Amino acid sequence: MVPADPVAYRAAHARAEAALAEARAGGGPVGFALLRRVGVGRLVLGDPAAARGPLAEAVRRSDTPRRRVAALVNLADAHRYDDRGPDGGDAARAPALPLYRRALRLARRACPELEHFVLQHLGKHHLEAGEPERARPVLLLALRTRREMGDAELIASTGAALARCGGPPAGPGAD
Repeated sequence: MVPADPVAYRAAHARAEAALAEARAGGGPVGFALLRRVGVGRLVLGDPAAARGPLAEAVRRSDTPRRRVAALVNLADAHRYDDRGPDGGDAARAPALPLYRRALRLARRACPELEHFVLQHLGKHHLEAGEPERARPVLLLALRTRREMGDAELIASTGAALARCGGPPAGPGAD
């Protein structure tokens, strides 16, 4: 998660933070989209611990399965990316796996078009946890769907993650 234009991204994020503060001060409802935007912004800007609050609230306020899946993955990512703490971040990262699994169950049940998205993030979680043997089959499932979709960027992203797993490359017939 790296913004193409960091200056513009920081400015947009500052506006989102201000809008959230204003909504909270006014006592009005704080919507899912704003919470998710602020949470993801904090994540992108390198503060996963600060991202978790708005993302957890976005999960609670999600009004559709698609929104809930997206917010669950973002919240899991906020745990996955947190490497702070005396234990190297292990305690902060621990909640990620159950959140990814929850998102995957919901995607499979209610919005299967998002399954590849969850699988990609779950596979990368396993990679970063030093579990390439667990990552590879998950990423191969994501790759199969992404090939069916024909999205070259998504295919390349999954291919890059698979390359980090070791073993033979995931050629067109590997899934």
